[in-house]
Amino acid sequence: MDLRGYGGSDHSPRGYDPFTTSGDVVGVIRSLGYADAVIIGHGWGGFLGWTAAALHPDAVRGLAAVSMAHPRRLRDAIVSDRGQLRASSYVIGFQRPWIPERALVADDAAKIGGYLRDWSATPGWPPPDVSARFRAAFSLSNTAHCALEYHRWALRSIPRPDGRRFVETVSQSEITAPVLQIHGAQDRTVLPRTAVGSREFTSGPYAWRLFEDVGHFVHEETPDRFATTVRAWLADGMEWCDPPEDDPLVPS
Repeated sequence: MDLRGYGGSDHSPRGYDPFTTSGDVVGVIRSLGYADAVIIGHGWGGFLGWTAAALHPDAVRGLAAVSMAHPRRLRDAIVSDRGQLRASSYVIGFQRPWIPERALVADDAAKIGGYLRDWSATPGWPPPDVSARFRAAFSLSNTAHCALEYHRWALRSIPRPDGRRFVETVSQSEITAPVLQIHGAQDRTVLPRTAVGSREFTSGPYAWRLFEDVGHFVHEETPDRFATTVRAWLADGMEWCDPPEDDPLVPS
């Protein structure tokens, strides 16, 4: 689904904090007539998957978090890990008013195509038609501005009461749903070592899969392997549970 402010979803003037946007995800589940669902989320979708599993446990039957650490892990790494701070440096540039929006949509959103190439590790990805589709979606309405609001809240809220309340809430809300965490070993935006440790915030079955030679867009760069892994996890009742002593940074 398109998150709030992206593509075909409503481009509201506010509401880009994770309390609200995770509620959007639960609202979609309920609007489709279901009490709960297995959430598969990539990037910000994974961030909101973690958040929904923590804040709305009755609505999340299972979580496949792709290329995204638990929110507390991500926040701590940005503050304390220089490598992750460097990897997230583009977010600092997004804090300026209006200039980033104009840059994102200039030349038919060419910068979006650049991010896709730079953040992947698969030669030849994305092909021209895929890049064109992403760029066209970012050119819709004021998608660029709304998309940046996620990044602006994430950084600006670190010292604010609402940001501290969010981190405390998700940290103290143990996730009981089964979790499958998938990460690309070559992810240069959310480093694998940042995602490692997310298990700390779960109490149900937890499995980690690190895909070698894959960047940030795991589900796009290696779709067959990604789909096979997720389907097998679902077929096994989401009961995969890795021993805590396994080295998570060894590609699976």
